[in-house]
Amino acid sequence: MKHNWIAASIEAGGLPAMILGLVTVYTRNKKPLTRLNTAASFLTYAAMISGLGYSIYDAEGLNSLSQLLEMGVMVGFLLGSYLLAKNRWAGWLFFMLMNGSMGLLMMLQDKPILALQQALSFCFVVYGLIGATKKKRGAAPHHR
Repeated sequence: MKHNWIAASIEAGGLPAMILGLVTVYTRNKKPLTRLNTAASFLTYAAMISGLGYSIYDAEGLNSLSQLLEMGVMVGFLLGSYLLAKNRWAGWLFFMLMNGSMGLLMMLQDKPILALQQALSFCFVVYGLIGATKKKRGAAPHHR
């Protein structure tokens, strides 16, 4: 039986941040609602800590590069989603961690097409980061 504690924590922990992001966009708030933000924060960090902790417990330590990369995917997705839902550009950096970790994991598992897809996703994330940092400085992103 294969234990996918990291994947389970991504699924459980990502939903509150997604709801927070949708509500923030729908209500056009620059700052997320306090109760929803508190709940999303708690659930995001709880899922991340429990996923990391149980993975280390179940595997009796940090035993492989692939386990470390899976942790990078989880942390990148959960923190990236949460920070972007709060309109914080640093979320893009965590998405870069997620895509980079997943791309390396796919290469290690000899899945070059999936690794290439992650590299392409990484490019979109870099574009998002550039746009977010320009927006933060007050300049509109350059579109052609």
